[in-house]
This record gives sequence, structure tokens and C-alpha cells, in this order.
Amino acid sequence: GWMLVPILLTNVTQLIATRHRAAVIPRLWPLFAGLMLALLVSVPLLARLHQDQLSLLVGVLVLLVTLSQLMRPWRVAPAWRGPFLFVAGAISGAVGGATSFFGFPAVHALLAVELEKSEFIFAVSFMFLVGGVVIAAALGGYGLIGGEDLLISVLVVAPALAGLWWGQRLRGRLSLPAFQRLVRVVLLLVGCSMIYKGL
Repeated sequence: GWMLVPILLTNVTQLIATRHRAAVIPRLWPLFAGLMLALLVSVPLLARLHQDQLSLLVGVLVLLVTLSQLMRPWRVAPAWRGPFLFVAGAISGAVGGATSFFGFPAVHALLAVELEKSEFIFAVSFMFLVGGVVIAAALGGYGLIGGEDLLISVLVVAPALAGLWWGQRLRGRLSLPAFQRLVRVVLLLVGCSMIYKGL
């Protein structure tokens, strides 16, 4: 709950900055369709399932999938991209509804279809914004966040924006392969963080 305001604000900022790449969304519609369908069905589980165990499981899966991509980057033939993106979106929605983390394996799938850097940023920002709104509504509806949580969430906006500014500057200096490697390293760190939380 503490990350909701930074997530929404930073992703709106990213969408505005890369709005010239909005045409990528229709190309990725199977991913977003699968994500939203599964997210809406699974989000009631957010208040019922044991979050530590789920965090540990998802963290291990994130590590394994990311390591496999680092060793041999995934490539998806154009004919299979629709089904591949839909399945990745559906899995991400199911995981996101249960754990509030809906980047797995959708981010991996977006890397596999080899988007240009700005297209990737727009697509991921759109995904996190839409998913964040659904998760925020669920957390509020189930009484899992209150006024104190929102206050803390507002207070962490400043470091989130600072990180966003630094990341934008770094992105401009990276080639596409280096950018993709950096994204995978970040995913490794996310997986480690989720395992630590679960333990």
C-alpha cells in the first residue's frame, strides 16, 4: 500500500514522456487482455492468501525465468506472439491479483518480443498504471490500507521521482541490448527481494 502513490505517479510521468510510442499498445493487446481478465478474477485472493509463502514462490520463479533469459534471451516468432502474450498476461494477472506484483512474467514477455526502449517503457508503464489502479481499489475495498498508509505513500514520492529521473538519464546512454540486460538485472533483484520477504 505504501508504494501505490509512487507507482501511479511515476508511471503517469513515464507515459507522458513516451507518449509518442502509444501505438505499441494495440500491438500488445493480447497481453493486456489476459492481464485484466485474470487480475479481476484473482484480486479477491489478495486478502485471503498467505502473502509470505506466495512472495517466496513468485520470487523463486522470477529468479529462474530471469536467469534463463540472461543465459539465452527468449525470441518469439511473430506467428506465436499473440498467444504467447495472452498467456503471459493471464499468468501475470493471476499472480498480481494474489500478491499485488503483476510484473511476472509480463515484463519477461515484453523483453522477448524485442520492443524498442521507449516502446518497452510505455508498455510497462501502461501495465503498471492499469494494474496499480485495480490493486489500489482492491486494497481500499478490503480495508487493507488506511489514511496512515496513504500518508507514507505520499512521503516516498520524492525518492521515487529521484530514481525515475536518474533512470531516464541512464536509459538514454544505453544501447538496446545493454538496456535489456539492465532490466533483467533489476528483475533478479526483485526476485531476491521477494524471496527475502517470503523468508
